[in-house]
Amino acid sequence: PPADYRAAVARLDAQPRADLAAIVARVRRSQPVVRAAAERVYDRFLKANRLASGVRSYDEVVVLILGTRGGPQGRPARR
Repeated sequence: PPADYRAAVARLDAQPRADLAAIVARVRRSQPVVRAAAERVYDRFLKANRLASGVRSYDEVVVLILGTRGGPQGRPARR
């Protein structure tokens, strides 16, 4: 949700906030039709190269990272 996004971004340091602002600006300059076509092509490319979930795999990585407990020095904790 937008309010959650704004709250999370507000907690970041200046450089990550600037990076996110640059990403938003780049997306706003792009054409929705071109973005959608590029995503479809990339999804097919990933699937053709044996990544069955295609672009969805990026979401799966984020879920994995956020769902993994941190151990010493920020490394994943062993079970």
